[in-house]
Amino acid sequence: VEDSVIAASLADLRAARRRIAVAHGAGRAPAVLAAVRAGLVDILVCDIPLRDALAAPGAASTTPRGHVDVHWFRVR
Repeated sequence: VEDSVIAASLADLRAARRRIAVAHGAGRAPAVLAAVRAGLVDILVCDIPLRDALAAPGAASTTPRGHVDVHWFRVR
């Protein structure tokens, strides 16, 4: 499994022109918020439960650094 994992260093992520994250499930909200606050994400693709969790009152009080485009999808 380790041979099939592709990873970038934090320096590589910060130097990238676009940083796209794909996540699903409301339980991922704390990790997604941490990545956004750290400036590691500028485009987020997520499902509706995660979108709603990120928009919840507790999450809304923490302003991410810069601007993040959020795109969500409905899973049938």
